[in-house]
Formats: sequence, C-alpha cells, structure tokens
Amino acid sequence: VTPPKTAIIRVAPYSKSIQFLFQSKIAGISPFKRLIFSLQRAGIDNFIVFQKNTPRANQ
Repeated sequence: VTPPKTAIIRVAPYSKSIQFLFQSKIAGISPFKRLIFSLQRAGIDNFIVFQKNTPRANQ
C-alpha cells in the first residue's frame, strides 16, 4: 500500500490582490481550483493550505 500523497500550498498573506487567486476566472475556473485539479491529476490525495496574517472573522 502506498502512503497518501500530500501537497502543502502556501498562499501569500492577505491583501486585496489575493482576490485574483480565489475570485477571478480563467476559462471559467479560479486559478486556485485549477491548481487543485492539476495536483489531483498528478496523484496528490491531500492538501494543506497555509496563509499567514489572515484576518480573524467576527465570532
């Protein structure tokens, strides 16, 4: 049994320009989703996403 493959994705600190990664569309899909789909096709099973200096949501 082969161990699951994990990708660690480091996202730039929060800023107005980060919207490009998650909200803009290229051929109908965001760049972040395109990255995830490409990694899945390469056999990556798990994803860990880190982002420094993320503003906290009101709780």
